[in-house]
Amino acid sequence: MPVVTWLSKVSKDVTEKNFINWDHSKTKLNIQYQQNLIQNELQRIEINLYNYLQRYSSSLKMNDDKMSFEQWINIICDALVVLMQNDLHHFNTNFEQKKILFTYDINDAHLVKSFYDLNPIEAQVYSTQQIWRSKLRACEKVISQQTKRWSMSDQVLVKGIIPGNRSITNMKQNEFDIDGNNQKNQLLSMECFPPSMRAIIQARLDNIEQRAQQIIKFIHASSQE
Repeated sequence: MPVVTWLSKVSKDVTEKNFINWDHSKTKLNIQYQQNLIQNELQRIEINLYNYLQRYSSSLKMNDDKMSFEQWINIICDALVVLMQNDLHHFNTNFEQKKILFTYDINDAHLVKSFYDLNPIEAQVYSTQQIWRSKLRACEKVISQQTKRWSMSDQVLVKGIIPGNRSITNMKQNEFDIDGNNQKNQLLSMECFPPSMRAIIQARLDNIEQRAQQIIKFIHASSQE
C-alpha cells in the first residue's frame, strides 16, 4: 500500500502519537479542488484585464507608425509579471522550502508505516514512540536555539558591533543528540527489538535530524537576505 494511501486511512490518533506531519484534511481530491479554484480565478482576472486594456486602447489614436495593441499589451503584461514575481518572492521561496521538507515528511511516514507493517506489540509501539518523541524534542530545541542565535546576531549587526559572518558550521555534531541518561535508556530498550525494527527506528531518527538540519539552513538563508 502506498504511504499516502496509508496516511489517508489511518486514524488521526496514529499520526499524532507518532508525530507524523500530515493534515488529514488535505486529501488529493481537496487539493485538486483548491487548485481548480485558483486556476479559474487567475483565468478570470486575465480575461478581465485583457478586456479592460482593450477598451482603454480604443480611446487612443494608434497610427500605423505606433505599436499595435498586441505589442502594447505584451509590454504591460511583462511589467506586471515582474512586479508580481518580486512581490511573491517570499511565497515562492516558502513554497520551494515546503516541497523539500515534504520529501522528508513522506520518508518519515513511510518509515512509520514500515514499523507498523512488522506488527509490533503494544510495548514496542510505546517504547518506539518515546524514542522518536525525544529525538523530535531535541531537534526542536536546537532549531529554537539557532533561531534565537541568528536573531541576536542580526541585532548586534545593526548596532555595528561585530562583523556579519554568521555560519551554521559552528554547530556541534552532537547538538541533535538526546540528553544523556535518557539516550542511554532508550538505546538499551532498542536492544530488545529485532534487527529489522531497530533499523527502521534508527532510520527515522536520522530522517528527523536531517529534516531539522534542512530547516536550520532555511532559517540561516532567510537571516542573510
